[in-house]
Amino acid sequence: MDQASSTTMHTTQTRAFNTWLCLTEVRTKDIRGTLDDLRQGPPRPLSEEEISRLMFMLGHVFHATEMAQKLVDEHDEDQKRDLQAVCQEAREVMIAVDCIQIAIWRLNPDRRCLSLNGRVRHNPYEEPIDK
Repeated sequence: MDQASSTTMHTTQTRAFNTWLCLTEVRTKDIRGTLDDLRQGPPRPLSEEEISRLMFMLGHVFHATEMAQKLVDEHDEDQKRDLQAVCQEAREVMIAVDCIQIAIWRLNPDRRCLSLNGRVRHNPYEEPIDK
């Protein structure tokens, strides 16, 4: 592979990485916005549709982080640091959404508690959200 094609490939990979990273940030902010809106109003249990929507967005976040992890340049410290920060924020919103699901499940054990891939968890204490 000559220098020009190597540079083009690296540029394409960097753009793809940045696109997945940006998508992760946008989706994470959407989830945080939804959670902030919930905190503004009076306490209420979320409907199954609201939980499903949060889980759908969370699934997109984790798919985007997986794709970014595949494209990160191991020699680029800035990319590794940015990816680490985005993954940390994604984990934080995942935990917040899971806490909501568990709280609702504890009030009503008949309510579905979902994993990131849409599988129903019968006991969220024994079945992690990300498995």
